[in-house]
Amino acid sequence: IKAMEFVRNNIELAITNHLTYSHNAFQSKHDSLTQLYNRYFFAEQFELAKENAIINKKKFFVVMVDIDGLKNINDEYGHLAGDMVIVRISSEIFRNSSNQDIVARFGGDEFVGIFLNTKIEVLELLLDSIKLKLKADPIDYQTSQITPSFTYGISTFPDDGCELTELIKIADERMYNKKRLHTKT
Repeated sequence: IKAMEFVRNNIELAITNHLTYSHNAFQSKHDSLTQLYNRYFFAEQFELAKENAIINKKKFFVVMVDIDGLKNINDEYGHLAGDMVIVRISSEIFRNSSNQDIVARFGGDEFVGIFLNTKIEVLELLLDSIKLKLKADPIDYQTSQITPSFTYGISTFPDDGCELTELIKIADERMYNKKRLHTKT
């Protein structure tokens, strides 16, 4: 009986340790709100994508996404509503990406992605279709409806640069140019 209790206790301990390790490993790579990859893990994955692209002489795209009007949503409805918008947009982008693409939360209301094995026109159509889907299906929040929206910018590896900081800077500039154009219209 003592031997069986010893084995049972060690099995329980091993299972508990495994579950704790698995949870901590997941948390170290993922954003807690969106469950997307975090910025640190994304940077690691970029280096792998870069090495693979160089070896195979391929291009890939870095996309920066910024949620439109999140501050206004937070101010008008509260941060829980803002979180709902963040989760909704991130989940739509993730759901519509391929299993080879890498999507991460970059900051508060910004997301970044590496999109592989696609053409820029196809990627733009994908992102625009996500925007249309969000517009057609607003979030019900208390007695209001919130229509999530985002603006994106795209840079190309290696045409626009070979380092993550370069590619993010260019995608960011393109995104903010779109925001400025949208504001003027």
